[in-house]
Amino acid sequence: MPVVVFGHGGGDLNSDDKTARYVAENIPCIIISINYRLGPTLKYPTTLDDFETGFN
Repeated sequence: MPVVVFGHGGGDLNSDDKTARYVAENIPCIIISINYRLGPTLKYPTTLDDFETGFN
């Protein structure tokens, strides 16, 4: 099966949970939903580093 790596659009992991579930229910794939810390308190590239860590 194909794998989809999903990053929420801001807020928190639950803010886009419906979108991730919709994709999982309608497309034959495995969804990996990665949570990450947000700015502006954490500066670039913290978010990208967190997202990359989700792959490990």
